[in-house]
Amino acid sequence: MQAELAIKGEDGVLAPFPQPRIEIMLGMVELVTPPPPPAEPADPKNKKKEAESAIPPVPPTPRWMITAVTPAVQSTEVPEGAQLVMHNFKASLNRQYFEPVTEPITIRLTPIPVENSTVPA
Repeated sequence: MQAELAIKGEDGVLAPFPQPRIEIMLGMVELVTPPPPPAEPADPKNKKKEAESAIPPVPPTPRWMITAVTPAVQSTEVPEGAQLVMHNFKASLNRQYFEPVTEPITIRLTPIPVENSTVPA
């Protein structure tokens, strides 16, 4: 797997990471059950919907997905007030030729504090 690090500002626009960075991660193919969709809020005016909501929803079907461990990024590398995200994912079978992932994905990362860091400086 390959992905680019980016910064998401308060306006929601993605900007390049201060030091352009493409991370290559070891990916694995695993059978994963996606989380269920969020429940709809109850409508007090609609009794029919309330009766239908008593029927438990069908659980999501497990599907094959590529999984990977995300990189550690120190909090000092991220500008104050910005969110760190990974995007532009690509997959490879041989780590030489990468193909874009068909479903666009943006993952938010949590930078690690420097005092808890095991990442070499």
